[in-house]
Amino acid sequence: MITGKLPRAQLTYLPTPLEEAPRLSAALGGPRLWIKRDDRTGLTFGGNKPRIFDYVFGDVLAQGCDMVITPAGPQSNHLREVTAAANRLGLKSVIVIFGADGSEELQGNRLLFDLLGAEIRYFSTNHHDAYYDPALLEFTEKIRAEFEAKGHKPYVVHFATRSGVLGTVAHVEAAEELAKQFEAMNRVPDFLYVPTGSGVTTSGFVLGFKHLGIPIRVVGCSVIWPPAQTAGDTVRYANAGAEELGLSTRVTAGDFTMLDATEGGYEVITPPVSEAIRLLAKNEGILLDPTYNGKAMATLIAQIRNGALTAGHTAVLLHTGGVPALFGKNKELAS
Repeated sequence: MITGKLPRAQLTYLPTPLEEAPRLSAALGGPRLWIKRDDRTGLTFGGNKPRIFDYVFGDVLAQGCDMVITPAGPQSNHLREVTAAANRLGLKSVIVIFGADGSEELQGNRLLFDLLGAEIRYFSTNHHDAYYDPALLEFTEKIRAEFEAKGHKPYVVHFATRSGVLGTVAHVEAAEELAKQFEAMNRVPDFLYVPTGSGVTTSGFVLGFKHLGIPIRVVGCSVIWPPAQTAGDTVRYANAGAEELGLSTRVTAGDFTMLDATEGGYEVITPPVSEAIRLLAKNEGILLDPTYNGKAMATLIAQIRNGALTAGHTAVLLHTGGVPALFGKNKELAS
């Protein structure tokens, strides 16, 4: 295993299934389709975050830290799984929610933060770019200093820090896992579609497949920022991950494709996204979240309809979890 020397917290149930979706494929008249079920990685509702936190919390424990602090938005899967991982390991956690003030309805992930007993601090802004806002990082740093003064040893989980590189590392391992599953099915699919926010998850697959020589094209579906920006972040994370692992392999923007899945804006449900969620649910009994995977599936469907994906292709959609977000969008998604 490429990542075998790094400390891990063993929070996940791996490998996750790789399931064919023949009824969806027939309904679309398109390529042979598979779903990589990383919604089954473990903790609360699975997803790509438990894979990442295997390595992040491995680092937390290796450094002797006794608590974690992490920021994100009010329906964040990241905040949910950080809190769950900390609870599982007996660590204290503080989550920083931006874009909310505590008066919002306890629905979706926001309800789960409450059930998990999260200690919550609020940072006032309503734009997703706040994640990389220096003011948010300064706010988070003040919380770290507050708890350090109380005798704690805090660890800040933020993808602008070491956590992002460890997220890439986690998905290099995921690429190895998929490579073994491709070997078992005696074929390498043409494409892997990945819902892409920060680029951390996508970068690990690109680096892993390139290092292993697996001829599959990773297609990122950028749901937050313009594709060129996300592609640049993906390259940066991939090469930082290669350095972390001591690999000579390096990644360029030509090693993968990044498509625009930002239509409507972040967390906005468009008709193609709603259609994509319903198509997979009705044909395969699999639920997708509306923020990441629903947009990636809508992008994949658009690729079929514009002829970029044909009946002769084989494509895999990475399911990165996040299903609780459906319940935070009940009014938009109701028939």
